[in-house]
Amino acid sequence: MTESDTTLTLALPADFRHADVLRFYARDREQVAERVLDLRIEKALHWQGQPALLRLDFSTPGQAQAALQGADSTPAQLEQQLRSMLGLKQDIAACTPHTAITRKQAPCSLKPRACAYRKAPAPLKLPAGP
Repeated sequence: MTESDTTLTLALPADFRHADVLRFYARDREQVAERVLDLRIEKALHWQGQPALLRLDFSTPGQAQAALQGADSTPAQLEQQLRSMLGLKQDIAACTPHTAITRKQAPCSLKPRACAYRKAPAPLKLPAGP
């Protein structure tokens, strides 16, 4: 690491499933922009218009250690991006199969979009044959 690297240790929830995150980032067999090595992820990305390399390490239980190389960032900016990438901004407790949620109770991000309720076109009626 260089002095310009931004590093951060992020505490993870007790029920965080890092294996699922690793599996998600390992889905590209060619590993051009993302690569998984044991409990680490390396991801090439554009950070505020600059090419950068993000390294995430899950080898310490209960935390993710991150390093952003090649782009300027504050630890707070890096933390917000990590929370988004790792799904930590989502209220998944409201989505458990054992919880009944009505549309009015659901957080905005869980409400179905209006386009999902568009009425299907009426079936085509063909003229009766001779």
